[in-house]
Amino acid sequence: MYFDENKKRLRVIVDLSDASNDYTKVLRKYRDCEHVDFLSTTPQENWTTIEVIKNEEGGAIESIKFDQSDTRKIKTSAAFFHHTDDILHIAGELNVTFEHVLPLYILETLQRNSEEVLTILITDRSFLLKRQNRRIPGFPRISQHSIFNIRDGLTYLDLFLKHNRIYTIAPGYRVNRGLWYLFAMKTFVPNYQAGWTSIVFGKTLFLKLEQLEDHFIALGDRLIDMISARDQIGRLYYSETNNDTQDEIIYHFNYWVSLFTGIFDSLAWISKIYLDIEVKKSYRYWFAQ
Repeated sequence: MYFDENKKRLRVIVDLSDASNDYTKVLRKYRDCEHVDFLSTTPQENWTTIEVIKNEEGGAIESIKFDQSDTRKIKTSAAFFHHTDDILHIAGELNVTFEHVLPLYILETLQRNSEEVLTILITDRSFLLKRQNRRIPGFPRISQHSIFNIRDGLTYLDLFLKHNRIYTIAPGYRVNRGLWYLFAMKTFVPNYQAGWTSIVFGKTLFLKLEQLEDHFIALGDRLIDMISARDQIGRLYYSETNNDTQDEIIYHFNYWVSLFTGIFDSLAWISKIYLDIEVKKSYRYWFAQ
């Protein structure tokens, strides 16, 4: 679903056959985030299980229910308007069972009944992830960007929180924007900290290291800004499309490319100074002080 300034909560329906992989472990770390609610189609630890309520006569589904009687004060049930025959039709077209396609209709139901909450589905069912299947006549009318695999779902969740200025580095632990991107840079480039530490503690002994300090700072700043530009592109991709969206995406991409080339400039200076590289006279203007 597109990010919406009026929707500050995200509801994630989890439909995974393997709940023990590394990506799922990362997903579980968001369980304490007050802006995200997790529902599961099967019983899972730390996630609320969706209960399907059927009538006593024909066994048709009347509603879905999920127990979240905590302080979050969100709707805990929704009427189910889909006929069993319609679900069986789509299941037949996809050559799967009724139970396999049911999460798709739960997603559509919650999107229709939850105007104040964004709702997405994270699944590993390949037939639900294929966009071309949405062209099948009778396929539920769900919002764009609603169904994700586990990896893309984590990206969407991360961008949703950043869109709402929420930056987390551990379960229940939030930081400001600048600190988050600093930690992200050191995570993506783990050797950066070792080089920076050598410069800080060794510059009083070696003049060479003192000369490296400014270039190392510039390298770190460019890496941080590259990560931020990447996130801005992702946020715009999941935002409502308008006349400015494409221009803004191109702007951030061009900035990212400029930063990328600037990183090679920083690395060239660091290599020249640290390794005492002598530049040929014809190329000295590249290293003009």
